[in-house]
Amino acid sequence: ICLLIQVAGAIIGKGGQRIRKIRRDSAANINIEEATQSTNTRIITITGALQQAQLAQFLMQQSVRENQGSGGGGGGRRF
Repeated sequence: ICLLIQVAGAIIGKGGQRIRKIRRDSAANINIEEATQSTNTRIITITGALQQAQLAQFLMQQSVRENQGSGGGGGGRRF
């Protein structure tokens, strides 16, 4: 699963706390690329068993919904 996202802060969390929890809870491998300069968009790649990847995607979407205003940077998102 590959996600294009502009609210990475809502997923990563302060000091990476949220993404560490998502990785631990889902057991998926999650790679977050550096933001592109022109759009400030990051590509997130999720690998693992289908169930792990789906859970990781769900947890990231949930994190965006819950934290978009606090460190999420605002803006649109595409899943």
